[in-house]
Amino acid sequence: MEISEERYMEACESYSGYCSGCDDITQDSGVEPDAEGYKCPTCDAMTVMGIENALIMGKIEFVESE
Repeated sequence: MEISEERYMEACESYSGYCSGCDDITQDSGVEPDAEGYKCPTCDAMTVMGIENALIMGKIEFVESE
């Protein structure tokens, strides 16, 4: 997934997560930075990880604008 650095920082501050199942950033908060296996509110799969973890694992990349 490609996102802006600004959107990434917003996701970090709100403790959002990244779902590798539906390739989306969750809107709910409470996802720890190093989380793995949380339930996705969109696709119901247990594939949500912390947004920082997703960046480290190469699941998300920065772009100039979304």
